[in-house]
Amino acid sequence: MYPILVAENEETDRCLLRFAVKRAQLPMELFFVGDGREAVRYLEASGVYADPVRFPVPALILVDLNLPWMSGFEILKWMHAGQVHALTPRVVLTSSSRDSDRAEAMRLGADSYEIKPMTPTELLALVKGLYGRWLAPRPERESGPRHLARSHYAKAC
Repeated sequence: MYPILVAENEETDRCLLRFAVKRAQLPMELFFVGDGREAVRYLEASGVYADPVRFPVPALILVDLNLPWMSGFEILKWMHAGQVHALTPRVVLTSSSRDSDRAEAMRLGADSYEIKPMTPTELLALVKGLYGRWLAPRPERESGPRHLARSHYAKAC
């Protein structure tokens, strides 16, 4: 199972994402945090997140931009500044379709910017796409999630 950290505060979105992952029957396990500070604690493996068995290092990080206490932009900025989980793909999953938000997220180190789908079918396709792009084993990489520097991503795809 690939552990996926999901920074999302909306319970409806969490529920829909859980459903899509289950429906896709992919080896993905979701670990939810409800605000930006909790995301940082998880990534630092501090406090309640110190147990690596219960809270494994994520193979993929999904971040909503609109979070309490610390926005998705702030999480990305924190990760980028400290090179925290530098090899872990960071995907913004948000309702914002603003070009300025997309540009800022990418500038802060997001590997992908996805707008939350409007239908369950679209969400299922998104989940399968995220798995295929960031997690699925491929011949050009050994197995599992990417363990390449970001500069190599374009070469590996």
